[in-house]
Amino acid sequence: MSKFSKRCFDQEVRIMKRGRKNFIVIVLCMFMVPASICYGQTTDVAEGLYRNALSLLNQGLADKALDDFKRIVNNYPTSEFADDAYYLIGKFHYDNQDYTNSLDALNMVINSYGSLDRAPAAYYLKAMIFMDTRYEKADYQDAYANFSRIYSIYSESEWGDRGYYGAGMANYKLKEYAKARDLFRHVADEYPDSEVAAESQYYQGICYAMEHQTVWALQALQKVQDNYSESPFAQKAKGMNSLLFKIYFLPEHGQTHQYKMNNQFQLQNFKFDDARSLAIDSNGNIAIANQGESAIYLFDDRGELLTRDAYSYKPCSVFFDSPGQLAIGFRDRVLMRSQYVRAYIKKKKDVQLDNITDIMTDSRRRLYFLDKSNDGIMSLIFREGMDQYDVKDTWPSATVKSVEDLDIDPQECIYFINNSNKSIDKYSLDRNKLASIPRETDQYKIRSMDRLAIDLLGNVYVLDKKTPAIFIFASDQHFIQQVALDTKYEDIAVNYRGEILLINSKDNRIDLLY
Repeated sequence: MSKFSKRCFDQEVRIMKRGRKNFIVIVLCMFMVPASICYGQTTDVAEGLYRNALSLLNQGLADKALDDFKRIVNNYPTSEFADDAYYLIGKFHYDNQDYTNSLDALNMVINSYGSLDRAPAAYYLKAMIFMDTRYEKADYQDAYANFSRIYSIYSESEWGDRGYYGAGMANYKLKEYAKARDLFRHVADEYPDSEVAAESQYYQGICYAMEHQTVWALQALQKVQDNYSESPFAQKAKGMNSLLFKIYFLPEHGQTHQYKMNNQFQLQNFKFDDARSLAIDSNGNIAIANQGESAIYLFDDRGELLTRDAYSYKPCSVFFDSPGQLAIGFRDRVLMRSQYVRAYIKKKKDVQLDNITDIMTDSRRRLYFLDKSNDGIMSLIFREGMDQYDVKDTWPSATVKSVEDLDIDPQECIYFINNSNKSIDKYSLDRNKLASIPRETDQYKIRSMDRLAIDLLGNVYVLDKKTPAIFIFASDQHFIQQVALDTKYEDIAVNYRGEILLINSKDNRIDLLY
């Protein structure tokens, strides 16, 4: 969503309205003083405050600009700059994650100035708040309702393309893929030059993929490459086509992809020192917990170093959450959204979790732990400002034991290795069991289920150290293929191209299968 919000935040440089009538101001002033005097004074003062506020914004003095915006709405609510001021007040609070005050200001734009040109922008930003999982009342249905009002009420505005795109994203999050792709198609067909057209074409292909319509997905993603070759989504579409070809297209035709080692792959400036965990985000960026030197490395999808951050504690686990932020697990705490979190088990007289091996988060701000000293999955709801939590029970229930690893798929379903049941279990966030992958069937036999990874389409990759091999399963849990390995690996992750990255502690490197 961050890409298609850009123009929303670029609009505040506009000062004067186009074709705006000040009918309300004039009528009110006629009953008080001569219209020319009242209107001229109101306009001059409000415009002066507005220009000054924009100047302060350009200087990075948003707090001071806010004071001028507030003076406009409090003292000159009928001026032509009042809706701009309310909108920018809402944006200020949005930027500071003060969603309650942001919504109050945006609702003023909509309810009091709905006929003016800031209204569609206000609906857009309001919808963005409901899409943001950091907001406690985030709701994709509410987001869809606000996005849809943009193209329903303001069909001639410059926000129509983003209204359709946002509505498509909301339905995509709701797993209503057919409805979502129709909205994405509308953007690609009706607004081919829009800044969100390439993105819309890309997600149209993803929707087809989630519906297991492989050929249609491949065609839709190819259009991104053909029509928007300069867009960053062209590269993502090319990668996603590669993933679809490996996982769906070939098996549908009775074939399997032959994975090969990329001997040219290397991470620049990476010092392998007891690397324990790796994670990959939706753009292919790679995070590695290098425990020996107490550092986290972040690389782009080409293997070029982006950052290396050292910590006072040894990192044991890394995980990218749904907004793409990195959570880091240490032995006795977790770093999440720039805040350290420690957890205590209530039933054991507040014994601290101090042997953490894995962490994971979901879009509901729940943090999941695996701790060697305690059986099962521990969980808590993360809240800004809190650094200590009580864990009252295990997730999803006390009967789940001997958990080895866990991950979450694009549909927000949680998978974990359940060694006590000799299976990989799939649960909803509401703790309902949905499916299982058994350790062995007539088609395959997994000797040890050690680590798992899930790609952007929800396919499951299981690392077996004993065989050694990788077992690949489709998002509906049916077996696809076994990939033989020549050494034991420590961890596994999969990028958007379907390439498999592995921690090779024997040879002190990160390997890539393509």
